[in-house]
Amino acid sequence: MPEWTVRIAEDPAAFERVAALFGEVEGPAEQASCQRRLRHLRYRPEFTRFVELDGRVASAALLRHDRWLIDGVALDAGFVENVLTHPDYRRRGLFGALLDDSLRFLSEEGLPLAWLHGSIQRYARFGFAPVRHHAEATLPAEVAAELPLAGRARPFSAEDLADVAALYAATYCAVPTQEERTAGIWHWLEPAMTDVTILEDAGGLVAGYAWVEQRGVRSKLRVVEAAVAPDGRGAQSLLAVLGRRARAAGLATVYLPLPPDHPLARAAVLAGGEARLTGPVVRGSRWGHADQAKVLDLGGALDALAPALTRRLALSTYAGWQGNIAIDTERGSASLEINAGAVQAAPRDGVTQGVLRLPSNGLAPLLVGTYGASEMTTWPGFQAPAPLLALLDALFPPRWPTAENEDWWIE
Repeated sequence: MPEWTVRIAEDPAAFERVAALFGEVEGPAEQASCQRRLRHLRYRPEFTRFVELDGRVASAALLRHDRWLIDGVALDAGFVENVLTHPDYRRRGLFGALLDDSLRFLSEEGLPLAWLHGSIQRYARFGFAPVRHHAEATLPAEVAAELPLAGRARPFSAEDLADVAALYAATYCAVPTQEERTAGIWHWLEPAMTDVTILEDAGGLVAGYAWVEQRGVRSKLRVVEAAVAPDGRGAQSLLAVLGRRARAAGLATVYLPLPPDHPLARAAVLAGGEARLTGPVVRGSRWGHADQAKVLDLGGALDALAPALTRRLALSTYAGWQGNIAIDTERGSASLEINAGAVQAAPRDGVTQGVLRLPSNGLAPLLVGTYGASEMTTWPGFQAPAPLLALLDALFPPRWPTAENEDWWIE
């Protein structure tokens, strides 16, 4: 039996002790980031879990309740921000115990999906699988700096928050797994928006913004988030602002880890830059790091996605199809009932027109759209009759979600 139990940071003193662990192991910036979580709109003490040994916090897990928009449908998800163990207490099973405890808690909270960013090798044994592709666009700073600039650039201020939120919603609405940001979430983010540049048009209206994160980057100006009007107006001017800033700082490249169809990425390519979309692994890491997800409640996830599944079915050649599709994994099963054009989740029963069998770690990539069903036929344990694959591809089309704000993730 373990010599410890998982505790909850139920009072400010306990939380400060957890924050102090992050400060000691990872530095003052991470301690401050940990303390900022208290202001998150959905924060509760249960989201900070820790183990105490020898009168000190030996290991801690930080959780968060997020909400993602998948094809316009909100899906609640638990984000495992970090699981950290003090070097003096490693190799005692604390990491695995805290992660298991965290996933169990998130499941009990009714969150159908858990996600995190970290080592693929480390988290695979807990049932996680990479779900986001890596996208980037680059443009030489000298080229960007010479683009025409209509309007002017200035620093972000609190008065810009509503305009920035509107631009974010309009620009990222087509991005798979977009984070849903309410006004409360934006106010929580505001103190961290210390390096956001605002682009004003000739009339003084906010026409775009760019959020720069330079931590760990030397030769590039890294833009972790940006938005302009949906028709792309302002993209070229925003690139010009970024190019001039990069050139003034002696940086060679404007680096945009943005999806290829993002207005700023498109403008960079049109200006002579390059865009890349690669597999769902952040390259260059010793172990291979990625955004990863695990389905905690298959029925709950399918139920949340049902409106999107209904819309997809209506737009496909299977609009008139009716029946029951069973989805079986080694950890549980569920069904999709299709009747009169409506798709809904249901418990698994014996009557079915087709069965999809796949490993449980394949559920998140399928539901999120990392891969289509026909792209997963080579996965070990994946089985589906050929006639069913086309219907599954209509319900779960590949959408190639991409990683956002990679520098934010605590590994």
